Amino acid sequence: MHPSRKIDDLKLSKIFDELLELRKSSSPKNGDHSAIGKDIDVRTALELGGELLFGLVGWAVAHEVGKVINRNNKRFLKIISPENSHDMEIAGVENWNKLNSQDKIIVLSLLSQFKLLPLPQELHEDLYQDFKGFIYGDQPRILKPLKKGSRKVKKEHLYRVRESILLHRAYKRGLYELKPKDKNRLRSKEHSINYRKVDEEIAKKIGVEPAIFRKWENTWPEGLLGIKKINELGLAAANAYKIKRLDPRVSDANLSPEAVWCLLELNKYPLSELKNSLRENRNKHKKKL
Repeated sequence: MHPSRKIDDLKLSKIFDELLELRKSSSPKNGDHSAIGKDIDVRTALELGGELLFGLVGWAVAHEVGKVINRNNKRFLKIISPENSHDMEIAGVENWNKLNSQDKIIVLSLLSQFKLLPLPQELHEDLYQDFKGFIYGDQPRILKPLKKGSRKVKKEHLYRVRESILLHRAYKRGLYELKPKDKNRLRSKEHSINYRKVDEEIAKKIGVEPAIFRKWENTWPEGLLGIKKINELGLAAANAYKIKRLDPRVSDANLSPEAVWCLLELNKYPLSELKNSLRENRNKHKKKL
């Protein structure tokens, strides 16, 4: 069974409701005040939209994958209308990781005919023609590599990795947050001890020294989420997690969009994956030296 079929209708319905709410609340018709935090709303909507799309049509993509895998399979060719059997979907689920480069291009070519992404019609057409071009050896219109070895692109990727790590750190710190009796206790001794524990725990998981986080903060570039904003997002996500843990009936629609987005980001980029990205970047730097 395709994983998309394991997502129950109630969850899909909740995601749909959350997307409708984001669509309404972020509309320009609501005035300038509705643009506050819009970039976070956009990222949240795209994450949720991808999850909804996967749940609704993931099985159909698996069917197309199965057709590509078995296009030259004599056993399937003997079946009358094999494309109208469940065998294609099952084959797509079981063998999707066995696709070779040509198979992947064919699948992408087929899927680019459908508007699975909310892109302009012209861009859909360009993508479709590019994938077809890969099959027949034609020059691509838009799928051309960036300048090889672009230092700017690599540096941006490194900072995005660091941004995700600092989000994990802020979230973990948020889980340790106490309810101080007054504002003067915000930097209490217990907070400092817990924060140090978090730094040591995360540093160990990604293979760095805890002091590196302070260095990152002191040299943080413009154009990314600010350190203050990262800490606010982590705390919001931690509070949202605590609320959902106390009452599992609480849906994402009842939480702040920023908290929902942050939780989605943390799940999308686990520390194990970020550790590998950091290691790859260090290895490339050593080779240059």
